[in-house]
Amino acid sequence: MGAERVAVVGCGQTRHQATRGDVSIAGLVREAAMRALEDAGMTWSDIDAVVVGKAPDFFEGLMMPELYLAEALGAVGKPLLRVHTAGSVGGSTAIVASSLVSSGIHKRVLTVAFEKQSESEAMWALSLPVPFSQKLVAGAGGFFAPHIRAYMRRSGAPDDTGILVALKDRLKEDGFGATPDEVAANVTKCIATGVAGLSIEDSPQGEPPRLYEFDEALARFKAARAAVDKAGGDAQYDPLGSLYTLLEHDTAAEFIDEFAEVPIDASDVVWIATANDARSIPEPILNRMNVYAIEAPDEEGARRIAASIYEELRNEHAWGRVFPRELGGESLDRLGRMKPREMRRMMLAAFGNAKLAGRNEVLPEDFTDERVAKKARIGF
Repeated sequence: MGAERVAVVGCGQTRHQATRGDVSIAGLVREAAMRALEDAGMTWSDIDAVVVGKAPDFFEGLMMPELYLAEALGAVGKPLLRVHTAGSVGGSTAIVASSLVSSGIHKRVLTVAFEKQSESEAMWALSLPVPFSQKLVAGAGGFFAPHIRAYMRRSGAPDDTGILVALKDRLKEDGFGATPDEVAANVTKCIATGVAGLSIEDSPQGEPPRLYEFDEALARFKAARAAVDKAGGDAQYDPLGSLYTLLEHDTAAEFIDEFAEVPIDASDVVWIATANDARSIPEPILNRMNVYAIEAPDEEGARRIAASIYEELRNEHAWGRVFPRELGGESLDRLGRMKPREMRRMMLAAFGNAKLAGRNEVLPEDFTDERVAKKARIGF
């Protein structure tokens, strides 16, 4: 008799964070299980058996937790299995659950794997005394370090890979601090270390509630942006480097993107670039271009540009309909005194400031004097 076909018909998970003090272990696993049942369109009564995956009991200080969790997982009176294979327990749990279905023993199996190490001390759990373990106080890092170093030697993995991963995981609150100052400090650390991607959250996965009110969330984003601007284009990567290849017909035909590592024939591409100040662009780049200087708009021209940006932003968003069709004279003068490149950003911020003040009209005081840091090394 052939094996039965197996499918994952629903899944659910809890939010990953350092501590979930709002729920017990039973509440944590039930939260994930209920989401999986909802996703599958099933109820507890539809489940034939439950498989629980859990690493060493010492991690939570609770022996044989599967017995304690039976009621929370709807497993009373049903088969309940515990899978324990240490570091591979997550994958092993899913394999056991699928085997119960493929073998024809059960039709529908609920499987849950969890850890809640904030309830105990993992380093103590990994450093058991003699005679239960070797005489080491090493923890997971000490046990795995020789294997990882051997892998790095065989594969030629960069020495700083572990540093980047550790930095990402050890920064506060899933990668960022709670206050604007902590956000700025952590973003600065990431940039200095070479982390390529950052993420700032102001709400948990799924639906609200928000983690931060609007003004606090906005302050955190501004702090992150300020930290990025302050860091400038220093040291580790020259964003203009690829242009030396792309602007030459022969080398552009065999260009390889450094991120995707995909060869591209860019020999027929016509490149158009703009710059506020050509003096900051390297001479070898300028020599490969036709340079056209465009004079800055006069006062009346700047007002027309400002009015056009106001109208465009107002029409782009549904919330713009509550604002007047035209920007007031004083506000238009204020916006017109800014550089064209800054107008859109400042106008969008002014809309937000007006709404925060409870108004449906932009006034001159809604335009702040905040400017993006001028430390960028390139002129584009």
